[in-house]
Amino acid sequence: MFYKVSYVITGASQPGAILNQKKAPQIGAEIQIGATHCRIVEIKNLLPPQGDCAYLHVTCQALDPAAGE
Repeated sequence: MFYKVSYVITGASQPGAILNQKKAPQIGAEIQIGATHCRIVEIKNLLPPQGDCAYLHVTCQALDPAAGE
């Protein structure tokens, strides 16, 4: 199975990304999108899986490096 994932980062100037992944994203995971380090806070299925592909929408929260996160 592979995943086509739409990432949106709330409260950041980074526009997000659409990525193809072999592993499903997990809530609470920390990821890097461009120059923005963020944490996944929500995952939604956009469509039912089509064959060996799943379509997901992921909402992330930018982490503030000054806060030690």
